[in-house]
Amino acid sequence: MIKLIVCILTTVILSGCSAPMQQTFPEIDRSHLWTAMVATAMAPQYESDNFRKRWIVAENEVELHPKQGQIDVKRIIHRSLQLPRQRPQRDRRDILFSVYLLPTTPPTIEFVSHNSKFLPIRSLNEAQRYFDAVEALLVPIK
Repeated sequence: MIKLIVCILTTVILSGCSAPMQQTFPEIDRSHLWTAMVATAMAPQYESDNFRKRWIVAENEVELHPKQGQIDVKRIIHRSLQLPRQRPQRDRRDILFSVYLLPTTPPTIEFVSHNSKFLPIRSLNEAQRYFDAVEALLVPIK
């Protein structure tokens, strides 16, 4: 019985972690939003005041599907982190995600991660980084 409960809870947690994330952009024209989405995918920024969140983009492959309102991104990022009293830590992450401009009013972006099901915080961080970058590009347009 306990094994069944653990199995059900694990399934629910993992399926919930892979749920798409969305952000709505009221009062933004769809064409401006699409342009900001493409620009954000093509020129990713991983600068941060927090040195643990600073990454270098080694590879960034972007496939655009404008008719479907879809952008597919395959990205490799890396960093070398030196914490006090520790050896240098070298990290690499492969990031695979798609963003969709949904046919809704107001326009909504849906972010779907394809490789962070077991580490959902990475998906959340990447989605928030993407949404923040899109928003930053739209500020002058508002």
